[in-house]
Amino acid sequence: MFQLVCDPSGAVVEVTLKELVPAVVRWGGKLDQISRVLLAHILASAQRCPPISGVEGTIDSHLRILGEQERWNIDVLLRMLTELLPFIHQKAIETCPFASVDPTSSTPENFFSASCLKLYSIGDSEWSTFEWMHTDCLPDLIKLACLLPMKEDNLRTIITKVKSSNHTSHTHGIIIRFSSDQSFPDNFSTSWKYLGAMAKIIWSTLCYQYFL
Repeated sequence: MFQLVCDPSGAVVEVTLKELVPAVVRWGGKLDQISRVLLAHILASAQRCPPISGVEGTIDSHLRILGEQERWNIDVLLRMLTELLPFIHQKAIETCPFASVDPTSSTPENFFSASCLKLYSIGDSEWSTFEWMHTDCLPDLIKLACLLPMKEDNLRTIITKVKSSNHTSHTHGIIIRFSSDQSFPDNFSTSWKYLGAMAKIIWSTLCYQYFL
């Protein structure tokens, strides 16, 4: 499937993204595996390119000179990620471990609310799809952005659009606001889930602001 997505023919890519990818997700039950492999392919497409500078420790030593094929691959793979996000959001809602949260009561934007995040942060329930959204997806997009030189504005724009279409931005805002919210119980501030999320969010935000 990934070979078809990265095919040099635009027509093949369009059919794959609009028909094959949704069919595989609905029928194959491999959404988690596909999303993980997709992020790995996106990063690898940039990481295998040579650096702008060979002087270790400089900013240019981290930036990559993209070839035409790598640029094309990153473009279409980001489009594939955009196509997958609605399925990922829906799975996160359907697999929410908290019985008190009604998955039919709100839109995805409102589902990942303060009360839902509070239950997640102070408990020990696993919620792998939700965790992927804010501890894997966004940081990997940031890593990609940090590899791109200034001339790759088109790819940077796509990354920004993908980030905007992912509801993790909404969730991150809630976490940051609650970092000084006295209405939360004491064990919220010491939750390892909370601390881990905060660390990744702050680091990703700093990198995003610096490189973009």
